[in-house]
Amino acid sequence: MGNFDQFADSCQHIHTENVRGTGENCEYFAEYILHRGLQIVHREFIEFFLRLMARLRLLEAQLTWRPAGAQYALITRRAANV
Repeated sequence: MGNFDQFADSCQHIHTENVRGTGENCEYFAEYILHRGLQIVHREFIEFFLRLMARLRLLEAQLTWRPAGAQYALITRRAANV
Protein backbone atom coordinates (compact mmCIF):
# COMPACT_ATOMS: atom_id res chain seq x y z
CA MET A 1 0.00 0.00 0.00
CA GLY A 2 1.32 3.47 -0.92
CA ASN A 3 2.03 6.33 1.46
CA PHE A 4 -1.06 8.22 0.34
CA ASP A 5 -3.29 5.22 0.98
CA GLN A 6 -1.82 4.82 4.46
CA PHE A 7 -2.36 8.50 5.16
CA ALA A 8 -5.97 8.32 3.91
CA ASP A 9 -6.64 5.27 6.08
CA SER A 10 -5.22 7.04 9.15
CA CYS A 11 -7.40 10.11 8.44
CA GLN A 12 -10.46 7.92 8.07
CA HIS A 13 -9.62 6.18 11.36
CA ILE A 14 -9.21 9.52 13.16
CA HIS A 15 -12.50 10.76 11.70
CA THR A 16 -14.31 7.60 12.77
CA GLU A 17 -12.93 7.93 16.30
CA ASN A 18 -13.99 11.60 16.45
CA VAL A 19 -17.52 10.76 15.35
CA ARG A 20 -17.73 7.91 17.84
CA GLY A 21 -16.19 9.91 20.71
CA THR A 22 -18.27 13.06 20.30
CA GLY A 23 -21.52 11.59 19.13
CA GLU A 24 -21.71 14.22 16.38
CA ASN A 25 -22.60 13.28 12.84
CA CYS A 26 -20.34 13.56 9.80
CA GLU A 27 -22.00 16.77 8.64
CA TYR A 28 -20.91 18.53 11.84
CA PHE A 29 -17.25 17.85 11.07
CA ALA A 30 -17.67 18.76 7.39
CA GLU A 31 -19.22 22.11 8.34
CA TYR A 32 -16.49 22.73 10.92
CA ILE A 33 -13.73 22.06 8.39
CA LEU A 34 -15.39 24.31 5.83
CA HIS A 35 -15.96 27.09 8.38
CA ARG A 36 -12.39 26.88 9.67
CA GLY A 37 -10.98 26.85 6.15
CA LEU A 38 -12.95 29.96 5.24
CA GLN A 39 -11.69 31.70 8.39
CA ILE A 40 -8.09 30.98 7.40
CA VAL A 41 -8.60 32.11 3.80
CA HIS A 42 -10.38 35.28 4.96
CA ARG A 43 -7.62 36.13 7.45
CA GLU A 44 -4.90 35.53 4.86
CA PHE A 45 -6.73 37.69 2.30
CA ILE A 46 -7.18 40.54 4.78
CA GLU A 47 -3.50 40.43 5.76
CA PHE A 48 -2.44 40.36 2.09
CA PHE A 49 -4.77 43.25 1.25
CA LEU A 50 -3.48 45.38 4.14
CA ARG A 51 0.16 44.72 3.16
CA LEU A 52 -0.66 45.61 -0.45
CA MET A 53 -2.33 48.86 0.56
CA ALA A 54 0.63 49.83 2.74
CA ARG A 55 3.02 49.21 -0.15
CA LEU A 56 0.85 51.23 -2.52
CA ARG A 57 0.76 54.14 -0.06
CA LEU A 58 4.56 54.01 0.22
CA LEU A 59 4.91 53.93 -3.54
CA GLU A 60 2.52 56.85 -3.92
CA ALA A 61 4.51 58.85 -1.38
CA GLN A 62 7.72 58.14 -3.26
CA LEU A 63 6.22 59.06 -6.64
CA THR A 64 4.60 62.28 -5.45
CA TRP A 65 7.52 63.58 -3.36
CA ARG A 66 8.47 67.13 -4.25
CA PRO A 67 11.36 69.12 -2.82
CA ALA A 68 10.33 72.21 -0.91
CA GLY A 69 10.87 75.90 -1.64
CA ALA A 70 14.24 77.03 -2.95
CA GLN A 71 15.41 73.47 -3.51
CA TYR A 72 12.48 72.91 -5.91
CA ALA A 73 13.27 76.11 -7.81
CA LEU A 74 16.93 75.10 -8.19
CA ILE A 75 16.02 71.66 -9.51
CA THR A 76 13.50 73.03 -12.02
CA ARG A 77 16.05 75.64 -13.27
CA ARG A 78 18.66 72.92 -13.75
CA ALA A 79 16.14 70.74 -15.58
CA ALA A 80 15.22 73.64 -17.89
CA ASN A 81 18.90 74.23 -18.80
CA VAL A 82 19.47 70.62 -19.84
